[in-house]
Amino acid sequence: MYLRVIFYYQSNKWQKADLDFLQSLKIKTNSPNVLNYLAYGWIERDIKIEESLVMLTDAYNANPDSHYILDSLAWAYFKKKDYIKAAELMEVVIDMVPGEAISIDHLGDIYVAMNRTREAIFCWKQAKDIEKPGDKMTKNSDEDRRTKEGRRSERNKQ
Repeated sequence: MYLRVIFYYQSNKWQKADLDFLQSLKIKTNSPNVLNYLAYGWIERDIKIEESLVMLTDAYNANPDSHYILDSLAWAYFKKKDYIKAAELMEVVIDMVPGEAISIDHLGDIYVAMNRTREAIFCWKQAKDIEKPGDKMTKNSDEDRRTKEGRRSERNKQ
């Protein structure tokens, strides 16, 4: 079932993936990997952010050495607009796995939301340089557009 649900997840067949993930959790309650995949999928779709945060905290407590789970937890804080906590956690991820392009890309997104534009651009360029085939970078990979969007979002807050 786990391989099938990963296939659904990677094929953007979210409804089927969610059902299988939830069924997996009935079989093996609190599996850190299942909690991570399910919660991250919800976060990426901007749904169930609070529930995802709880699930990711449980997953992290069960497996604190997983940079994947910590990345997802940081991303949950980012989606909640707690950029300071998101940056703290994502910086730990980068210390754990310095060559992880997706995490570096995420850190760039967090930095631009914090109005740390130069650091964001540096992260995006670095992520692009070390990106591997199959890495799914943030949807808006154009640094200039992302920077403009970040600046616009900062202006809208004021």
